Amino acid sequence: MSSFPFCLSFVVGATMAWSFRGKAQLGGLLLSLLGWVCSCVTTVLPRWKTLSLELNEMETWIIGLWEVCVDQEEVTTVCKAFESFSSLPLELQASRILMVASHGLGLLGLLLSGFGAQC
Repeated sequence: MSSFPFCLSFVVGATMAWSFRGKAQLGGLLLSLLGWVCSCVTTVLPRWKTLSLELNEMETWIIGLWEVCVDQEEVTTVCKAFESFSSLPLELQASRILMVASHGLGLLGLLLSGFGAQC
């Protein structure tokens, strides 16, 4: 009889630790999902590179991974998609490839960690 409370407290303690572990895994999974979504949003945003020429200070070029925009101060902003992958500067070509690869690997990691979580 004296060992019963010890076993009961061990089981209760293990259940509480399991609950904390499950909550920690779920919190980590949600944080990684939030990071993946923010990464996807960042890839779509157009402000990856900004150029401003000294000759024409009224005009600013905003270059993204998928399009280029010309912002004319207080007048208008005109955006146009890139016609080909090779027309991108080299650093943006590498960025586009790496961001798309990171989205695929991030999604794979999320799926695998979701299946492996014990919560």
